[in-house]
Amino acid sequence: MCTTSPLDFATGADHSVMKNALELAFREGRPTSYEVYVEPLQKWYHSLVGPIRRGDAVTHLSVLTRDISSEKSAQAHGVAFHRPAAARLAIRGFLAIRGP
Repeated sequence: MCTTSPLDFATGADHSVMKNALELAFREGRPTSYEVYVEPLQKWYHSLVGPIRRGDAVTHLSVLTRDISSEKSAQAHGVAFHRPAAARLAIRGFLAIRGP
């Protein structure tokens, strides 16, 4: 489990996008997702956010993140991007976030 918030790595509009997605998952207890561009790495990331419950309360979030830079580049050039099915299922990162 990671004790750092993903918000520590976000700036500008991306910070708001991430914060809204994380707050929505905690508040409403339903999965959500977001995409952000990380300027220092010059990469796009897509994250799936899912609530983890203890009883009826959301206590943590699971955040699965993958690099989608290749897809974004292909879209920008008007080229269809096809990733093999096995690669689409690969999980690039996992982060559990403790609730407020």
